[in-house]
Amino acid sequence: MQLVTVTPPETLPALVLAYRRFGDATREGEIVQRNLITHPGFVPAVPLQLALE
Repeated sequence: MQLVTVTPPETLPALVLAYRRFGDATREGEIVQRNLITHPGFVPAVPLQLALE
């Protein structure tokens, strides 16, 4: 699986970020786990590793 670095424009819930990036809100766990997010409701606006697909 290829990864890309993405920086959200603002603090967002992982659910919103997953939907915007993949069109699938159920992939929020992937974002949280890969980036060691403390709370999925508050993903900071820092560079994150996300799947290319």
